[in-house]
Amino acid sequence: MSAEPVGVTTAGRVRGRRERGTDVFLGIPYAAPPTGPDRFGPPRPPEPWTGVRDALVDGASAPQPHRQFTLIPEPVIPGDDCLNLNVFTPDLGDARLPAGVPMERLLAAQDDLDLRKRREGLPVMLGPVVDGELVATEVVDVVRSGATNDVPLLVGTTLEEANAAAEGAVGNPDEDRLRRRLAGTGLTAEAAESFIATHADRSGAQVLGQAMTDSMFRAPAAHMAEERARAGAPVQAYELTWRSTVPGLGAVHCLDVPFVFDVLDAAGVEEVTGPAPPQALADAMHAAWVGFVRDGDAGWPRYELDTRSVMAFDEPPEVRSDVWHLPRTLWPLGEPVDDPV
Repeated sequence: MSAEPVGVTTAGRVRGRRERGTDVFLGIPYAAPPTGPDRFGPPRPPEPWTGVRDALVDGASAPQPHRQFTLIPEPVIPGDDCLNLNVFTPDLGDARLPAGVPMERLLAAQDDLDLRKRREGLPVMLGPVVDGELVATEVVDVVRSGATNDVPLLVGTTLEEANAAAEGAVGNPDEDRLRRRLAGTGLTAEAAESFIATHADRSGAQVLGQAMTDSMFRAPAAHMAEERARAGAPVQAYELTWRSTVPGLGAVHCLDVPFVFDVLDAAGVEEVTGPAPPQALADAMHAAWVGFVRDGDAGWPRYELDTRSVMAFDEPPEVRSDVWHLPRTLWPLGEPVDDPV
């Protein structure tokens, strides 16, 4: 039996465990608990500890309601010490290994807040704020400067990120209401008519749902890929186009997660994917992410301005050209997006 792995952090040593060829450390604090005077202040380093701290169970989760259903399993673990993370590494001694940080939990919470604030008639103001200190400049300006050219980027979305949530929130709008709400996504009157015509086979709710997906996810992904390519920086793009067989979900937000991590047999997955999700698709997506993390190459051509190659993950996966043409042209970079719901 192999010895328990012990890692070293800036605050002290932690004890993990070995699972299936991987050293696993759970609930490692990266900042002090956000309580008392720290509730709305900047994060502070965690208090150092002596000896070896067990990192064998998940730490507390950020405060959130218990939900009956979530797009990915999100256990709610009570406790104040919620600024913690889990670390998985095949080689504890190799400091050169890349690190991956999944952002889906944060994005899902942001989407939930978006929709709740819209239903309550409140403005949505989520996103980086350039304050000249913590965030010194706009992300797009940093990309255009070439400062990130030495960092490979994999950018992508699902085809219908916000569709199901939007349709559930707004019902089926009549034509006038639909046009007002499309204007709220940043579309001009002419662009709104073009968008409606493109999706003439859909209901008003489905059109608005796709507009929210395109304005909030697909257009920003397209613009990031465009600017990276224009700056000569390595960028690869993807889109999950495979649709869940659960009625009403489609290629919904977070649907890519169990495929990327190859955990189709995990609890709760089939509630989102439907029964018997395709293992071949998980094999393809998981291999692409492993290749990108290991080699900086996901295995298909880069996004270039003359080809605009995007890997469409479906059955089977295939490289397609300029799949984001409509969102990138109807929502130009820099146009404000107001509250459409």
